[in-house]
Amino acid sequence: MKGFVEEVQEKMIILGVLVDSQMTFDLNVTEIIKKCRRRLGYMKRISGSTWGPDMYAVRQNYLTLIRPVITYACGAWFIKQRKCVSTRLNFGLSTKVIDRNHSTIGFKRVHPPPN
Repeated sequence: MKGFVEEVQEKMIILGVLVDSQMTFDLNVTEIIKKCRRRLGYMKRISGSTWGPDMYAVRQNYLTLIRPVITYACGAWFIKQRKCVSTRLNFGLSTKVIDRNHSTIGFKRVHPPPN
């Protein structure tokens, strides 16, 4: 008996993080973006500029339903780049995309992004 033998997998889920064989985490980022867009769509559907829950409730929904999806296990797959390399967030969401998502639910950026 040789023991447990399994074929090499191109991708697998480990504790909720989709890991590919090259450890690029691109598939994981794609899944995170899909989940966040779907949840933002739900939020957009239940609220408008003149109707729906107040801003406090919308903010609470964002903080409890969307932010955890973005930040879950980011310590495992997020690698911060040096400032001189790029100001774009390494996990596939640029500042422009984040601002667009915030404007969808009524948030405005108070401070400019750091350089």
